[in-house]
Amino acid sequence: MKNVLLFFVTLFLMLSNINAQQWQSVTPLGYENAIFSSGCFVNDKEGWLFTTPLPFDNIELLHTYDGAHTFERVLVLPYNYNCYKIQMLDSLFGYAKIENDLAHEYYFWQTLDGGRNWNDISDTSLFNIGRPLWSSSSFCFVNRNLGFFGGNNAIYKTVDAGDNWLKMNTPTIIDSNYSNLWRVNSIYFTDDMHGWAACSLLIDVGFGMKTTDGGQNWTVCTPITGDLFGVHFADSLNGGMAGSGSFSATVIGTQNNFDTLSYAYGYFWNQYANSICYQNDSTIWVSGSPPIINLSTDRGQTFTAFDTSFASTNPTGFIGDIQFFGHTGYAFASTALLKLVDTMNTTGVKDITANSDIHVHPNPATNSCWISMWSKQSENIIIDIHSADGRLLSKKNHRVEPGSNNLKVDLSDYKSGIYLIEVISSKNHYELKIVKE
Repeated sequence: MKNVLLFFVTLFLMLSNINAQQWQSVTPLGYENAIFSSGCFVNDKEGWLFTTPLPFDNIELLHTYDGAHTFERVLVLPYNYNCYKIQMLDSLFGYAKIENDLAHEYYFWQTLDGGRNWNDISDTSLFNIGRPLWSSSSFCFVNRNLGFFGGNNAIYKTVDAGDNWLKMNTPTIIDSNYSNLWRVNSIYFTDDMHGWAACSLLIDVGFGMKTTDGGQNWTVCTPITGDLFGVHFADSLNGGMAGSGSFSATVIGTQNNFDTLSYAYGYFWNQYANSICYQNDSTIWVSGSPPIINLSTDRGQTFTAFDTSFASTNPTGFIGDIQFFGHTGYAFASTALLKLVDTMNTTGVKDITANSDIHVHPNPATNSCWISMWSKQSENIIIDIHSADGRLLSKKNHRVEPGSNNLKVDLSDYKSGIYLIEVISSKNHYELKIVKE
């Protein structure tokens, strides 16, 4: 009877927390008043941020390996330099589009050591003033060698890590009612064959393109609509684009690679949209300016204003990109880094019963529980406790020694419900669910 009652209490708490979750600011300490120009994560723990501390100073590149708990500064750009987009492929290899604001020059950089050092691999025939890729930041790499760059009236492809670029076949006439001068704002590939480009045609007018043959040929895949700034797909069929027109947002999606639209929104939106992210094929996040975070859990048939807290505190700010890795999401706002631990979507959480290195007991627990874990070395680890809606409740350091360790976690101050315990060591990260009776 006790177990049955606990089940229904737990179910009630889970359901009541579905709409209670909020994105939390995980802005690095000391950068609360900074401006963030670009950033990316490669998994749920490791990411990079280009930021300008205030008062205005040189741009810095920050790196985290523990899910934005701590950051290290790995690079300071020269004065008047800025980064408009960074994409890391793994812990070491990545690319960035850099501008010298004073000289109005743009460069394409490559790093081989996690952002500490960069090589300028700009092709002057493409990146000089007036050339196709000058001032554009719309690039996407599928792996270290295969990448695509969209610019003015052109999309280019490289298969040798940016050493050489080849122009792809794109439409020459979009619509006789508009100019033929178009520009790629964002480009995205799910694999080496399927890709999409969100484009502008005129002010407040745009369209989308797609390729299914590795970028060799591109076709128009959306009707002429508002400027499209963001594009993202969960797989080769399910995805969407986001942008804005003169007085409203444009948010469109598909379940068959834009053979048809599964949803389309123009008027009566709460922001100018510019970012869209498919957490999976049914869960879709949209944001823009102001930084309201909208959510659909029914493949785009309906959207709700999931989190308006950052729009109320910074109504002129914006969110430029959203990334999800299973149940963990990051949103790159103009003045903050945001994080959501989506405990209602357990994709990606390590099963505590399936991992022999670590487990939590007893579970359910009353006033405390124990984490038993095996360590290969002596080190300090971090144990965080999160509520079901993702709020950080506790952060404590613990010392482990080689061999078996038993670490006590105090739960006496917490109400009955579900909690997420994060255990972070120098080489591993575990996420354990615990039920407090």
